Parts: sequence; C-alpha cells; structure tokens
Amino acid sequence: MRHILFSFASIVATLSIASPVLASPYPGDIGPGDLIKASGSSVYYVANDAKRYVFPTDKTYFSWYGDFLSVKTISDSGLASYPLGGNVTYRPGIKLIKITTDPKVYAVGRYGTLRWVETEQVAAALYGTDWAKKVDDIPDAFFVNYSIGASIKSTNDFSPSQEQIITVSIQANLPTPLPVPVITPPPSTTGTAQTPPPPTTTYTGSVTPSNATPRAGDTITLTASANPSASISQLKIFFNSSLQRTCEYVPCAIDVLIPVSNTKPSYEMAVDVTWIDNHHIYTTSSLEVGAGGSGGILISVSRPEVKPNATREIILEATQSFIAKYLDIFIDGGNIKGCTNVQICRYATQETSPTGTVHTIYGIATDANGFTQKSNTETFRVVDNDHPYLTMIVGKTTMYPGETVDVSVSATDDDGINWTEVWLDGAKLKHCDSVVCVVTAGPWSNPRTVNFVGKAADTTGLENAATSTTITINPR
Repeated sequence: MRHILFSFASIVATLSIASPVLASPYPGDIGPGDLIKASGSSVYYVANDAKRYVFPTDKTYFSWYGDFLSVKTISDSGLASYPLGGNVTYRPGIKLIKITTDPKVYAVGRYGTLRWVETEQVAAALYGTDWAKKVDDIPDAFFVNYSIGASIKSTNDFSPSQEQIITVSIQANLPTPLPVPVITPPPSTTGTAQTPPPPTTTYTGSVTPSNATPRAGDTITLTASANPSASISQLKIFFNSSLQRTCEYVPCAIDVLIPVSNTKPSYEMAVDVTWIDNHHIYTTSSLEVGAGGSGGILISVSRPEVKPNATREIILEATQSFIAKYLDIFIDGGNIKGCTNVQICRYATQETSPTGTVHTIYGIATDANGFTQKSNTETFRVVDNDHPYLTMIVGKTTMYPGETVDVSVSATDDDGINWTEVWLDGAKLKHCDSVVCVVTAGPWSNPRTVNFVGKAADTTGLENAATSTTITINPR
C-alpha cells in the first residue's frame, strides 16, 4: 500500500481567500492554539512553547477539526520563526488506528499512547457495532510518533468519551516536558570562571529504503530523516536523480517504483536538507537491485523433475508492466527458443539428458526501444522416479473474521497417488486416500495470517509438498 502523506494542495485556493497573508507574521496576530501555514502545503498547530506541530496526515487533522476556516496563512520567514516541535497525533477517543504491517487495532489514549484492543467484542462495546469503519490506517513512518501502552481487555480498561474530555485541545495532548534541574555552581576560588563555548551542532541527513535489495517492478518506501529535526526549513528526497518529494518535517517518506525497463544494477538515493539557519547538506547512498530477475518477466517449467524421454515445457511470460518485442528462452546458457510480438513464449520438447542432469533456465525480454530485462533463474532435474506433482487452489487470498475458505490439493504421478493432505500452520488439517483432497477452513475470530500447504505421496513412497499459500484475515 502506498504511503500517502497529508497534502493541502487541494485547498490552497480556499485558504488564500479565507486567510490573506498577514502583514506582520511574528508575533503579529498569531498566538498559542492557532493553526498556521505558509507557501507550502503543510498545516501546523502553534503550542504554548512557541513551537509549531505539524499534522502528518489529513485524517489526523480531521480528528481534531471539522474544516480549515481557522487556518491562518503567514509568510515563510514567519513560519521559520517557530521551531518545529514534532508531529500532532490523533485526538484520543475519536478513532481506532492500525498500520498495514501489524494486524492489531489500537485505541488512541492521551499523549499518543496506543492501547491494543484485544477482541472484537470489546471494540464493539467501546466504539459501536460499526467499529471497523472507524479504523484508520497510518503510514508506518508515523507509527514512531506514538508509544505503546497497556492493552484493553475489557470496557473497564478504557473510556473513549473520558479521553476526549481530558484532551479538549492539542495543547492538552502534548507531553509535559520534565523540569530542568537548576544546578548552582560552587564558588570560584581562582577568579572569574571562563564561559564554556556553546556545543557544536552536528548536521546529518539520510534516506533509508524499506527493502535493501528490491527487484525490478517492486515498489519500495524511501524514508528520510535529518538532525537537528526541529529546525528543518526544507527536505527533498531524490531517487535516480529525480526529485520525489519535498517536506518540511521528518520523517519524510515516499513510495517509488524500481523500473522494469532499462534496469540498472544500482540506483542513487539522495536527501537534500536545508535548516532555518541556512545550513545545507546533500547526502547520497546506493540502492542495489537484488538478484532474481524482474517482477515483470517470469520463467517457469511445467515440472521441476522430469524422466528421460519425457516431455517438459518451459514458459517465459512478460506481464503487463513490460511490453515485449522479443522473448528468448535460454537453457544452460544457450538460446533455444525465440518469440516475437507476444507476451508468452512456450518451448516444449522431449528430455534427452541422462538421469542426474540439472538444467538451468532463464529468459530475456526486449521491448521496442531495445531495453532488455532478464527473468528469474530456475532449475529442473532429470530423475528416474519423479516426486508427485501437486496443485493447490485456495479460494481467497484475503478474508475477514467469521469467513471460511475452500482449499483443494490435487496430485499426479506416473506411479499413481497413495494419499493427499492439507496442512494449516504446520498442523495436518485433513488426510485423503485419493488424488484430490478438499477442505473448508475457518472461520477465524481475530485478524491474523494463516498458511496452507498441500502434501502428497505416490505408491512408491515418494512424498512432495506444494508451495505454501498465506492468507491474511483483515479486521472488519
């Protein structure tokens, strides 16, 4: 899922009509509790500490406010006069939140404390029978703005209305800083003490990919950070020498696609940061494209094992992300089949190699512009007695609590099939003394992932397992 950061671009015209630029932005008419913006799209809350706190997403903003009528537009220099204090978190008690990489659903408590709601029954009791419609996904990059508190096991552990009452404003939801202890220095016995020099500020910037070794066709998230983080004027993320996103805060994240045409072995990532004191750095790093071929060019063999003189078929396919002019199939480094102006190229022939031979296959696709892309590399083996060949069909890839799914495992073998089985999360779910085994699995009451595996044995005792299939049960 793409991480979509909060942008006010669609309401700039409305804001410029409702809130003309103030003549004296600082301090001017701005005070604690005001909402402000400058020429950029971000909106900020001005706190009692004279710092500005940014709304990282539109849903975060609307948990506190119903419209933009109170947002005041000031100059860029006026905005820079307010140090960046951090990100605003969801108003407590209003919404439930989660991230895509964690199935848990959390209630939001004061000071951005997340409380895991352990059961659907408790969620319904606290937020109504339509509680699932009140769950917002937040980008992983902003999950660090929250802290994890005690889980909610019953309605006695949390009150949404009480949380709203005690946090009537963003100021009331900002953590109170600990008082700085005052240390009285001992009297000097050697004359006037020398004032130590101020500490030197270290300026750093970096960009981190969500996948360190992506393949062509993959979408990854680039997350940029910088230090000091509270005084950033502008931060830019570059990928492959192209500007991807501009932010005024950290973390700053953007999704990028690894090209499927003209793929390079590595790409340059860069972050360009300017602070309000005009300090500037430009930092680069390299992203290696992982081995295994493109997600847009795939090769497969009909069976991973083949007997001498048996027929085997090799299939090279270019998906919709790559429009092929030529498709070439290679066995053991030699080009044995070429196809023109098709998206699928097939090669079927009789196996003549002796038992024990292992063949390596891959494909190369070329588009009309001459760009080439290599597929994944696969192998198949010549054997005297092949293992059973399995096919597993799972009726759904995503589900919701309370639903069931049909799973079917079928097997073939020249010697005949003795039995087939369906396994769930490492435990046998059903055994069948036949070539096909069908079972209905579920339902599950809570969000989670489940893993199915098919197994079979032929009449000579050789066993084999199908590629596992994982299903995600999403919260309603």
